[in-house]
Amino acid sequence: MREGAKPVRWLLCAVWLFVILFLSKTLGAFLITLLLLPAVLLFGIRTQLMVSAALAGIVLLYPIVRGSGLVPVDRITSAVSNISAGRAGSLQFRLDNEDILLERAQQKPYFGWGGRNRSRVFDARGRDQSVTDGTWIIIIGQRGWVGYL
Repeated sequence: MREGAKPVRWLLCAVWLFVILFLSKTLGAFLITLLLLPAVLLFGIRTQLMVSAALAGIVLLYPIVRGSGLVPVDRITSAVSNISAGRAGSLQFRLDNEDILLERAQQKPYFGWGGRNRSRVFDARGRDQSVTDGTWIIIIGQRGWVGYL
């Protein structure tokens, strides 16, 4: 293979993935891609690794910050509602369920509720009232903060 063909192939692959991401209509993933695209194109490997480590830290700290109430949920939801009311409703549903499950998890914060759906929220008739949308909330509910860390 010629040396000049490799960059062209990589560029075509990147464009193809970008088009597929756009067509999949996942706004969050698309915005993250747009946000990180300059880092990939402009920075060296070391800076890219530092950006990746910072993002990993944010992802790992999110449950702690969310549990302490420092995430501006209302501002985020209102910003999303400016883009799409349907997406804002979906986000609000997820955040409401996070609140319900975090409240339940705070009843046994250190080691959690264990398995067998004890960390979930049920109504008086025994119907499940909670929807888990993230692995982190499942882990904190079942194993507590010690299990998460």
